[in-house]
Amino acid sequence: MLRHIYRHIVRAPGKSLLIFAVALVFTFTMGVLQNEISNIRAEIDRLYEETVVAVELRLEGDFGRTSRVLGDFVPTAVIRDILSLDVTGDMYLEGTGVAFVVSSADEPLNYSDLDILVGVDELRRLTADVDGFVGREDFFNMHVEFADSFGDVDFAFATSHNVPIIISRELAQKRGLSSGDNAYIVHYQPVLFREGKWSVATATVIGVHDGGGLHSTVRGGAVVPLDAMWDMFGDFVGFRVARFAIDSSLNRELETIREDIDFYLQWFRYPWREDLAADMWDQELRFGVAPLAQHVALLRMLLPIMVGISLVIGAALAVLSMLQNAKNAAIMRVLGMPKLKTQISLWVGQVVLCVGGGAVGLLFTVVIGLRSGFAVVLLPYFVGAVVGTVVGVFMVTNRSPLEMLQVRE
Repeated sequence: MLRHIYRHIVRAPGKSLLIFAVALVFTFTMGVLQNEISNIRAEIDRLYEETVVAVELRLEGDFGRTSRVLGDFVPTAVIRDILSLDVTGDMYLEGTGVAFVVSSADEPLNYSDLDILVGVDELRRLTADVDGFVGREDFFNMHVEFADSFGDVDFAFATSHNVPIIISRELAQKRGLSSGDNAYIVHYQPVLFREGKWSVATATVIGVHDGGGLHSTVRGGAVVPLDAMWDMFGDFVGFRVARFAIDSSLNRELETIREDIDFYLQWFRYPWREDLAADMWDQELRFGVAPLAQHVALLRMLLPIMVGISLVIGAALAVLSMLQNAKNAAIMRVLGMPKLKTQISLWVGQVVLCVGGGAVGLLFTVVIGLRSGFAVVLLPYFVGAVVGTVVGVFMVTNRSPLEMLQVRE
């Protein structure tokens, strides 16, 4: 039988080569199409995984009602609610409050001459460029002249120790303080629904800064650990800068996250709710993903069309090829070959050409580095060819040898 199959293939090299080439072209085309879809999806996944989406909370509009207490700052309660969403990645906060930074807790104080305090979680946020960080808005860093035996590592707060404080040059001159001095932070602790009280926290001046890295309105103040500010002012800490990155693993859920953030900004217990807003910088992600997603949708719509065409062409070409092989089938029957053996011989010869062409097409996709699924690429044309060959074989062999000999090739 193998000899008959081989002779059947080589007897008409032009027709065999056509069947082989069509299978190769369709398989390779399907491979290229599927590979393009895979590449675009991979690029979309990369954008979702690597793009940093930053969010900044801010007050907008008329600040008249809140400026008497907090200034134009985002309140701590809002920050805590946002953190409770568990969607934040890297965060940058600049807490702000007012107090007296003095050398003696007993010295007379002029209550119209308060000093500004700025709280940050890490001093390096102000003194160094942090790669990939959502960051502060100024493009220069703070320079600190530390006192002897003090450094960055000393910018940490525990309730049982003095507050490490870094004062500005202006504040040092104004209060007569210098690096290494002991100091006091005299601050007002507000209490809801009743009169607050003045409290005193002991501090150590670990350095003097030049104001770099801070907003112009607070450069003349002092920098303290954010934990110390929370310890002194509690929920009455105001945040001039509240900026954070969305956890990149949640970038596909940005619309839901935006709605959750807006919900907390509009929550009724904040009397200044209409002044709170959130800016989400997701343009890079939206403008990068949207055209790619549209391209994928177009290709995914084109893929089933190509599958259908592949099936139809494979089946039609197989039927046409079998009809043109009627004379060969008749000769095999006249020479005494059983009907079933004739059918198998014709069917296998056609399938061998289709499988061979498809395999070479699939090999080409692999050689040039395309990633393609075997089933999607090779199966459609192969199924069409198999079905068409079966139909064509029965159409040819279900007639008598004399009838088959009357068909011209």
